[in-house]
Amino acid sequence: MMISDSRQKRLLPILAALVGALLLLNLAGSLSYRVGALQIEMRAKLLAGLAGKTRLALPPLGVVEAPTHRLPVTLQVTLESIDLSLIRDMAFPTGGPEEVLVHLVHLAQGALGLFLLKACLLMALGGMLGVWLIGERSWRRLTGGLAVGAACFLLLAGAVALSFDPAAFAQPEYTGVLEAAPWMVGLLQDSWQRVGELGDQLQVLASNLYSLYERVQELEPLGVAEPALKVLHVSDIHNNVAAFDFIQQVAASFGVDLIIDTGDLTDFGTPLELGLVDRIEELGVPYLFVPGNHETPEVVRRLREGTNVVVLDGQQVEFSGLRILGVADGGASQSSPAAMSLAQVEQMAGMIDGLVADMEPLLLAVHNHRVAALVKEEVPVILYGHDHRLGVKSQEGRVLVGAGTTGAAGIRSLQAKEPIPFSMALLYFGGEELELLAVDTIKVDTLPGGFTLERFAFGSKD
Repeated sequence: MMISDSRQKRLLPILAALVGALLLLNLAGSLSYRVGALQIEMRAKLLAGLAGKTRLALPPLGVVEAPTHRLPVTLQVTLESIDLSLIRDMAFPTGGPEEVLVHLVHLAQGALGLFLLKACLLMALGGMLGVWLIGERSWRRLTGGLAVGAACFLLLAGAVALSFDPAAFAQPEYTGVLEAAPWMVGLLQDSWQRVGELGDQLQVLASNLYSLYERVQELEPLGVAEPALKVLHVSDIHNNVAAFDFIQQVAASFGVDLIIDTGDLTDFGTPLELGLVDRIEELGVPYLFVPGNHETPEVVRRLREGTNVVVLDGQQVEFSGLRILGVADGGASQSSPAAMSLAQVEQMAGMIDGLVADMEPLLLAVHNHRVAALVKEEVPVILYGHDHRLGVKSQEGRVLVGAGTTGAAGIRSLQAKEPIPFSMALLYFGGEELELLAVDTIKVDTLPGGFTLERFAFGSKD
């Protein structure tokens, strides 16, 4: 059956308007917007597949997606950046957790409203543009194309909204690093159930920290000589911004001269995590950093740019007479987190033995606890991390100090069966030959609340 010329002339502008609306939305249908501490990009793509999907992209970690609606439209939300200072403010809000949640929902609704408005305008403009491109110049035709584009948006948005099923995310698909990280997959499924609990824990933590700092002022030397140098050992912060409030308060209360970090400042070494470097700069205390297996070359480069940070990777530095050798973890040279094999651990310990024999440091800082245990050359003090266990061991004329996890294992704490404490160690050096006098281990529990400070005395006494 042949279509008459008059009917074809009527249908052609409508088809051109539909094609123009769809093309313009696909080309420019995105909006970047800040929701609280998150900078996100929202994008819609039509005819991107046989089934409609909603995708949550966390570059470079991967994508979480689920078939949430019927129409062949892909809705994507991409995390572009995180403002860590805002996250810190949200962790200790002036109002209750309900106020924070209401504020975030309000911001998210505003972002969605702006995105929908932009999509509607784009499709309307695309409809007009499509009509113009086929040679129509009359205002009636152009206005008709505008109306067709807007109507197309309303139909698509309505159809997606009516068929949208958020329950589809109960069984999502994972790609990228997320697919190989079971702890992160589980976190995405249950973390929202524990946000309120985490907020309560952080409030208790803040209260306990202030109590700790007040009591610390009353501590006596406990029989050891007056220290000439106080070194704060931290490790395994794992992106927990609350750890820096902990570090800053302890450093100020104890009069810390130097901070040594034995690695795992970040989790994945992504650009999203590099804001933590700014918190180091704010401490105002010299900061030595030994990269861990959760660091990447990009993180190390950013740390080297800091004015308050010295990154150690096989070098020895001297601070107030204390010779310090730091050796980066073998996994720090890779682009994604990787733990060393037993053979690599043994190889690194052997390499460190050679460095110790040549440099004769008074203190060795490494990330992996297994490496620390395998070092054979004589070195009075060894600092380590990685195993998240706070402890002090004295063996064969040396003292091994593990700071535990100063960031309470970071985001993993949301999934832990038992609350993970924030921990660190404070080392006192003194005497004529600058020897280790004592070590204070400091641990703050989030639940049920409380802190522990334990002293281990070594070296000369008055």
